[in-house]
Amino acid sequence: KDHVRGTKVLGVWKPADVLIIQLKRFGMQKFYGRHMPEKLTESVEFPLDGLDIGPYVADHAAAQAQPEKFIYDLFGVVNHMGHASFGHYTASIRKGEWINNWACTDPGDPKEAAKAASEGVGKAPAACLWEEFDDGKVREIDAESVVSSRAYILFYRRRGSPSC
Repeated sequence: KDHVRGTKVLGVWKPADVLIIQLKRFGMQKFYGRHMPEKLTESVEFPLDGLDIGPYVADHAAAQAQPEKFIYDLFGVVNHMGHASFGHYTASIRKGEWINNWACTDPGDPKEAAKAASEGVGKAPAACLWEEFDDGKVREIDAESVVSSRAYILFYRRRGSPSC
């Protein structure tokens, strides 16, 4: 048998209210003639706010007609630490009720502040705060630490979707 390079293409037909993305963090490695599980630790950049899936929508006309229906904001991440055969999981969750009413905005950015004011959204006191859940421990973390090579499963919520 010959090895042939393949390509997988995924498309979205209708935007779901919640989008869950599992990053490929585990693979197989040949070791002394046997396949062994391995942990993949490459960094993957992903946005905290404003993930636009419009380019991946099968119906391009719908994506262009209503681009706002295809914008998502991150609200949770499952992290994995350890190896492929064993490890430890934690969760990072966006704190507050921001998800029902607004997206994170930077009040110091005049463009974002004007846009937020015109759309009736704004930054809540805890809008951009995150908490990390690690067994019985909960601690506040900076948004910058949410994007890491430990990220394994990403949870996004579509802007404007009904409250859960």
